[in-house]
Amino acid sequence: GVGILLVTSALEGSLGVAELHMQFVHEKFISVISAWGDIVNPYAAAISGVTLASALLLKARFRRAYIIVALGMGTLVSVFIELWVGQVVSQVELLGRVPFDPFPFRLPQLSQETLLVMQAVLPSAFAVAVLGLAQSLVIARDLKMRVTPHLSLQREALAQGLSNVIGPLFSGFAGAGSFNRTSVAVEMGARTPLSGLIAAVAVALIAWGLGPFLSHLPMPAIAAVLALVGIGMIQWSEIQLHTSNRVDGFV
Repeated sequence: GVGILLVTSALEGSLGVAELHMQFVHEKFISVISAWGDIVNPYAAAISGVTLASALLLKARFRRAYIIVALGMGTLVSVFIELWVGQVVSQVELLGRVPFDPFPFRLPQLSQETLLVMQAVLPSAFAVAVLGLAQSLVIARDLKMRVTPHLSLQREALAQGLSNVIGPLFSGFAGAGSFNRTSVAVEMGARTPLSGLIAAVAVALIAWGLGPFLSHLPMPAIAAVLALVGIGMIQWSEIQLHTSNRVDGFV
């Protein structure tokens, strides 16, 4: 189910389609297929198609680096299209500028106005906390079953709570476990929390040293990588198991 949601969320970005607000997941695919020629950006579709095809072809040979190579292939196609027809014609969305602040420490200003704002957003903040914790626990439970049997759900919940208390002091958003990031990390061979620390340091170094390059990354290529992760998370064996029984398949 999570894999299908990831693929669906990447649909607009990979095809250069404006955001589709649909009540059900399948309606997005029906809308795109029925109006393909009118709403799909062919240049964005070409970039995402090359990225996805490259990843699938390179996965068996370069298991730890195929996603990066595929993203590079999609970026090269984007650069070629930009040189060929121009950004105005192609209208391919790029990632844009990635700002970097090495130490964005800020103390909250506890004024009367701030307290009123906190009171107004408190219900929404509680909802974000509950949903984030639920998502993290689902991911942790899956990792405990497939990768790390000794993983402690209580420690994961405590760590997430502490990070969300400290994070706002450094201009951070509310954080939680990520389905796509976890899936990529596991597929790349990550088995311990050290991988998360290394990834965080790598992100900081990349944002600091490769900021101008990152601004030219095409969003269709990034969306294709997200779709690829979603496809990898779909448990086809479980789908076949449920569809083998008519009652379970209907439910």
